[in-house]
Amino acid sequence: MKPIAIFYHMRLMGGDPPINFDHCSNILAEQTFDVNKSGLQKSATFLESGLNGEGIEAAQSLVSGNILHHPEGRGEHPTLNRVREFAHAHPGWYLFYHHTKGAIHTGNEMMAGWRRCMEYHLVWQWRTCMEALDAGAESVGCHYMTPEKYGAHLVGVPYWGGNFW
Repeated sequence: MKPIAIFYHMRLMGGDPPINFDHCSNILAEQTFDVNKSGLQKSATFLESGLNGEGIEAAQSLVSGNILHHPEGRGEHPTLNRVREFAHAHPGWYLFYHHTKGAIHTGNEMMAGWRRCMEYHLVWQWRTCMEALDAGAESVGCHYMTPEKYGAHLVGVPYWGGNFW
């Protein structure tokens, strides 16, 4: 089996809009449990998280692996740039990317359901995802958004809606 790298992106508190730490840490705990229970983390060779804003001490107590702190980071770009750098330096690796989807939407069950759907397909079914990649898929995710399906005025280029892959 090819080596697996897991990348995680988070913002635990503060920011604009503000993050509720308790809500976000619950998401993080749920995701960490799923990645562990599914066997994905045990099978991974490399694990790295990107943290925007405040909360480095809290992040260190909540996640495993290396944490890249982006104190002024906004959005997922700092972590996604790191994934791109890693991919170029490690051709042939499986890469898994996810984030604290819904952290700014406290109490929004639709957002929580969307996150859990992506986790089901990509975390709990990670072996099936690797089989698809081995069979020639360039990437694997769920909620594939295309201009043909949703209109070019909404979707300029194809992407994985929710940005777990």
